[in-house]
Amino acid sequence: MRDSGWFRDLLRDVVADPQRCCAALECLCGVVKVRLPVDGVAVAVSADAVNRAASAASDATAATLDRLQARVGEGPWWDAVRSGRPVLLSDLGGPVGRRWPTLGAAAAPTGVRGIFALPMMLGLARLGALELFRFVPGPLTAATLADALNATQAAALLAAQTLPDDPAPAQMGALRPRIEVHRAVGIVMVERRVGAVEALARLRADAFARGLTVSDLANRIVTGDIQPHEQTPTEPESDRPDAP
Repeated sequence: MRDSGWFRDLLRDVVADPQRCCAALECLCGVVKVRLPVDGVAVAVSADAVNRAASAASDATAATLDRLQARVGEGPWWDAVRSGRPVLLSDLGGPVGRRWPTLGAAAAPTGVRGIFALPMMLGLARLGALELFRFVPGPLTAATLADALNATQAAALLAAQTLPDDPAPAQMGALRPRIEVHRAVGIVMVERRVGAVEALARLRADAFARGLTVSDLANRIVTGDIQPHEQTPTEPESDRPDAP
């Protein structure tokens, strides 16, 4: 997955201020619309893949398409959240678009042809989806999709902050440690200028070296007790199992 400079800037904004919630989601939609070859971006947050908790959009058309899917109860957003997999509809007016006939009829006046829904995931938890809209039919390029998936990571971090503790406190209680791990991964990505996979590997190795769980280390990084650029404690050379 590509780790572009604009995504690192976006991620830095996300991890820097966890209190902006819906306003930050709207900002993210605007940035993604400018950076990617799309005509609109929306994010819809859902704690249970059924009831929406929050939404944001880059413009009026994107907001309309997002609301239409919520109203008619069908569309790429619903399928992406339910399956946990991207749903890439290159032409709403084409054969594949017939899968959602009510949405197709309702969306026709907007002129939107392409709808691409990418699920926002934290571990196995589904937090809704990021949606990309295009007026011209056609698939996304591999590079655009890679950048969109990166943006979805940032959106997932923001989405987790918008979910209420109720009506599912047990579910959210179990999710909080995962949220902090992903936020810590984002901080490591920004501070050390590495991709998500390497950042998570470093976090795990650092936790092991410090004698902490990954969740504990993540919490201390998020709260600022440990800085991700701090040197990881190491064993004395003579104490290592492979030392002569």
